[in-house]
Amino acid sequence: MKSNLVLLVIIFLCACKNEEEPIVIADIDKGVGIIISDSLILNNDVEKETYPAAYCLDSSWRVFSDIQEGFFMSYTINYTSKKDTTVNIDSISPAIGGVDHPEPYYQDSLTYVVPNAGGCNRGYYTLYIYKDGSYQFVEQISVINSLKKEISESGDKQIDSTFNSYWESIYHTVFNSSNQVYLAKNTRSIKFSNAYSFYIDSKIDSFQVEGRELDKLKFVYSEYTGLYWREGKQPEKGSIKGILLSDKTWLLTIDVFIELQNKINNEKLIRNLKISSKFIKK
Repeated sequence: MKSNLVLLVIIFLCACKNEEEPIVIADIDKGVGIIISDSLILNNDVEKETYPAAYCLDSSWRVFSDIQEGFFMSYTINYTSKKDTTVNIDSISPAIGGVDHPEPYYQDSLTYVVPNAGGCNRGYYTLYIYKDGSYQFVEQISVINSLKKEISESGDKQIDSTFNSYWESIYHTVFNSSNQVYLAKNTRSIKFSNAYSFYIDSKIDSFQVEGRELDKLKFVYSEYTGLYWREGKQPEKGSIKGILLSDKTWLLTIDVFIELQNKINNEKLIRNLKISSKFIKK
């Protein structure tokens, strides 16, 4: 009986000797370490959050907005280490219109931004709320309205600058178009610009593409002003047709609907493009 007890003690001691201590890693450069049943799991795909962000990465403060019937009334900053701060914006805001998209965001660890806190005669106001409780309204003047005013005051005329061209390869004919609207030639002040491109099979002198077949053209469109930059690919519906004229220019007629995404705030809209233009060979 005693010999059996001694054998059990020896086996138990050997098992304890071979048991490894759990390893806890506090800092791993390329991932996050998690101890589960004494085994280390590395997640190397954890994305490091950066600004701008929808939520403040500094957890010591948070901004809560009070918006009623579309108008910015007040904001409250909730602090983890001191008393909350509330500021009544309604009575001091210079805006005459309601809050609009895009959504507010944290620009950095000290600044909360309401991109469109209300409209005004010349555009809209952006509201900056700072961690210390202070704020600032910055007027954003619409490029379109500003240039229209310049034109009316100066008497200058708008000048459209459009370049349509095509080039041919063994397999494709590629069309490129760019358009810019200037206040005047001497100022080169751009009011609006857009561009698009697509291609068709070579060795043809006319075509008409509609509906889902538009995907084959690899159509790309973009437009820009000082307030936004939008891009879109592959029209959702419509038609594009063209014919090669006797002077070796292409006459294209485009009537399509395409979804555009604003590269600044990710807002989306559907644009109906209606264009009829001649394209010259490069």
